[in-house]
Amino acid sequence: LLDYAVGPKDTAQVAQVTAKDVQEESQRLAKIAEGKAEHEAKLKAEGWFQLEPGIYGRWCTNTCSNADVIGSASYWLMEVWAKDRAAGDIYAQINVLEDDVVVGWTNDTAYLSKGQRGVLTFSKYMPGSGGRYQAQLVKFNARG
Repeated sequence: LLDYAVGPKDTAQVAQVTAKDVQEESQRLAKIAEGKAEHEAKLKAEGWFQLEPGIYGRWCTNTCSNADVIGSASYWLMEVWAKDRAAGDIYAQINVLEDDVVVGWTNDTAYLSKGQRGVLTFSKYMPGSGGRYQAQLVKFNARG
């Protein structure tokens, strides 16, 4: 077996390499964080919000469908994206609000694998114009 003794000069070189490695790793992590922040800003600008870790949703306007009326019935549509993980069985429930008062509720279900997108359809079974009411997501479960 060979014995290797580290002298003062060797110790200084090890310390320099370590400091350089730390600096490079810090720069690499800063670039990753910057890219992540840019990506999250882009998702937010497109209307996406996180429902659960790795699963995003957005209320449909012209993004996933412009049909909020099908036949004579009206609907709220929510696009769900199992972006980073499988959502599996999805259950979502909304409260129906009129002037900030809960006047009803409805729900929908779906199943999404990782990477899939789906549209949840919440019926507006209310008298009068469907435009008088707002939807408030109150429950979202994904058992992926």
